[in-house]
Amino acid sequence: MRTILSILLILSALNTAVRAQLSVHSSSDAVVSCSQTTLDITGNWNNYGTYHSLSSTLRFSGVGDQYIFSYPGNIISDMTVKKASGSLFLTDTLLVSDSLRLVQGKILTSINAPLGLLSTARSTGGHYNSFIDGPLIRVLPVSATPDSFMFPTGDSLDFRPIFMKFQKIEIDTVLVTVEQFNGNANSLSSNYENLDKVSRVHYWKMASTGKGLWSSAQITMTYDTVALNDGVELAQELRVAQLDTIGTTRWISLGGLGSANHSGVITTDPIADFGSGWFTFGDAGGGGDITLPVFMSLFELSTNRSDVLISWKTESEVNNNCWLIQRKDTNDFKTIATVNGRGTTPVATEYRYIDPQMKSGKAYTYRLVDVSHDGTMHFHGDQTIVVDLPRNYSLSQNYPNPFNEGTTILYDLPFRSDVDITLFNILGQKVAALVHTNREAGYHRVLWDGKNARGQAVASGVYIVMIRARNLTGQKPASFTKSKKMTLLK
Repeated sequence: MRTILSILLILSALNTAVRAQLSVHSSSDAVVSCSQTTLDITGNWNNYGTYHSLSSTLRFSGVGDQYIFSYPGNIISDMTVKKASGSLFLTDTLLVSDSLRLVQGKILTSINAPLGLLSTARSTGGHYNSFIDGPLIRVLPVSATPDSFMFPTGDSLDFRPIFMKFQKIEIDTVLVTVEQFNGNANSLSSNYENLDKVSRVHYWKMASTGKGLWSSAQITMTYDTVALNDGVELAQELRVAQLDTIGTTRWISLGGLGSANHSGVITTDPIADFGSGWFTFGDAGGGGDITLPVFMSLFELSTNRSDVLISWKTESEVNNNCWLIQRKDTNDFKTIATVNGRGTTPVATEYRYIDPQMKSGKAYTYRLVDVSHDGTMHFHGDQTIVVDLPRNYSLSQNYPNPFNEGTTILYDLPFRSDVDITLFNILGQKVAALVHTNREAGYHRVLWDGKNARGQAVASGVYIVMIRARNLTGQKPASFTKSKKMTLLK
C-alpha cells in the first residue's frame, strides 16, 4: 500500500476537508475505511480498490470538472455530489454499494464508464442540475413482492428521471440499464402505429440482463410540455412509445395517459420485456383511431368459405397515397396487396379486399398501413381471424352458370376423404373425371374448361356434375353424394 494512502487516512481522521487530488492505492480486494462525517474532495479522485466510508460520505464539491479514475468495478460505498460548478466524470466502471446523494452537479458516464448501483445501494436527490448524464446500471435484488426503483437520469438538455416497478424478481438479481438521449426519436424510425408523432427532444435506451427473471413491469416517465417541450403539444395526448423492430420498424403506443397539467408523470401498461429497448414520448392526437393522417372508424375481418374478407372504412383522409395490406408470415408481416388511397378527402370511404383460398383450420393476422405521398407510414391493426373447417359436406352450384368457356365448381369436405367428381351429359354418359384422389378437410374448387376426357370441346347443353366422397376418418357421415345441373352455351 502506498504512502499516499496513509496521508488520506490521517487527513480524514482529523476531519479536515481535502483540497487536493488524492488516491486510494491498494490491491483490488483491499478495503480502505473512513469513519468521519464527511471527506470533501475538490480535486480528482483515484480509486483503485474499495473505499468504505462507514458512517461518513465521500463528497465531491470541487469548482469545475472533476474526474474519478479507477479500475473497472472498483467500489465506493457512500458518495455525495455537491458541486458549485462543473461536472464529475467517470473514466471507468464505478460501483456504489450503499448510498448515492445527488445535491448539485451532474455525473457524466459513458458506455465504457457507467455508474452502477448495487442491490444494497439507495439513491436520493436528483433534480434539474444534478443527475446522471449517461448509462446508469441498477442491480435489482430478488423480491417476491412488487418493488419500485428510481433512475435519476437526464441528458445534456434536462433531467427526466425514470421509475420502474417490477411485480417480482426471481432466481437471481436483474441488471437494468437506463440512458437518456437528447435528440429526435424520429432518427430511429418515422413510422408510427396508434401515434401521430414522437418526441424530437428526448428518447431513452433501457435494457435488462442477468440471471434473474421477471414477468411484468411498468415504466413511469416524467414530462414537461411547457418548460422544454418534450415533443407533445397537449399533455392529455401524451403516451409512452416503444420502438418495435419486429417486421416493419415503427413506434407503438405502450399506453399511459398524460394529465391536464403541463408537467407530471405517465405510466405504461404492464410490459413483459424491454423489446428493442428504445422508448420515448408519443403524441396520440386524440379521438377515435389515433393514427393520423387517416381517421379510421372500421377495420374488420370476415370469412367466406376459405376467403378472408378485409373491410375498412375511413371518415377522412389527408395526403393518403395508398394502403398496404399486410399478412403475418411466421414472425414478420409481408405486403400482399396495395390499394390506392383517396389523397385528401373529408368524406367517408369504404374499402374491401379479398385474400383468397386460405388454408382451413389456420389463424391469420392482418394489418393495414396507410402511406402518405411523402412516404410516411402509419400502421393500423393487428386483427386475427381463423378460417374454420367446413361443418358439412357440400357441393355448390357452379359459377358462372350458364357458362361459355369455363366454370368453377366448389365443394366442401369436413373430413379427409376420397373424392370423385365426375361429369355426365343429359343421357347419363360419362364426359370427364375432374377429381379422383383423396383430399384433406377444407374448402376446395375445381375448374371445368368445357372439354371431355379426350380434350375435345363438347357441345352446348345441360351437363350434370356429381361428387362422391368417402370419409376416411371413421367418423359419421361415412359418405356423401350430390349432383348439380350446369348449362354450357356457345
